[in-house]
Amino acid sequence: MKKYIDIMETIDIIIRMKIKPFFLILFGLFSVYITFADTGLFTISGDVLVRVNRNWSEKKIIVPNNIKIIAEGAFAGRQYLEEVVLPDGLLVIGGGAFFQCTALRTINIPKTVIAIQSGAFDCCENLRNIILPENIQYIGDYAFRHTRIENIIWPKNAKYIENMTFNKCSNLRNVTIPDGVESIGEKAFSECINLENINIPKTLLYIDDMAFVGNKKIKDIIISQWSNEEREIYRLFEYFDNR
Repeated sequence: MKKYIDIMETIDIIIRMKIKPFFLILFGLFSVYITFADTGLFTISGDVLVRVNRNWSEKKIIVPNNIKIIAEGAFAGRQYLEEVVLPDGLLVIGGGAFFQCTALRTINIPKTVIAIQSGAFDCCENLRNIILPENIQYIGDYAFRHTRIENIIWPKNAKYIENMTFNKCSNLRNVTIPDGVESIGEKAFSECINLENINIPKTLLYIDDMAFVGNKKIKDIIISQWSNEEREIYRLFEYFDNR
């Protein structure tokens, strides 16, 4: 069976983030048509997990050790899925890979992952705990929108928090943003109605519109030391409802 694979988002990451390992991945993907192999539970192409076959309804899935990329939408809509075990050596979690896996509660992100693409865990409304390894260099917009994540420590090598990354995460209470992060995108933390604590690193250059709109419970905003020449600190408070 042959099928077209859209790799434009991966190319965009290469251009924006200058992630050298992606060139090795693209070398194997850069033909328009790729032959897929059905292995029962999965459809796999080389080291790419293309999809979970629809006639399976496992609550726990262990992804094979040789997989480097989980393709766009590979697990999307699997509402029975509660737990996924990802292998060490995984590099990329594709756009919408786990979109609307509404029963998903537990997933490990291996330390080898360097990119989580747009909407990867969007609307995983029972996902409560996730640890983001420091090696991650890119996390796409609305990657964790409408989940039940309670605490987040952002990876220090991911310089940009994209638009709507944590939009409508109603259980989110504490956010730690390390030095190195340069921007927070539009509505990145909007409607996180229980968000209480957030720190703002000294490296932050830009906060987009409505980044924190709809958050009325924020108690503590910890701002790393900035000089007036570096930042207009007072503008930060334009983005909170309870300033």
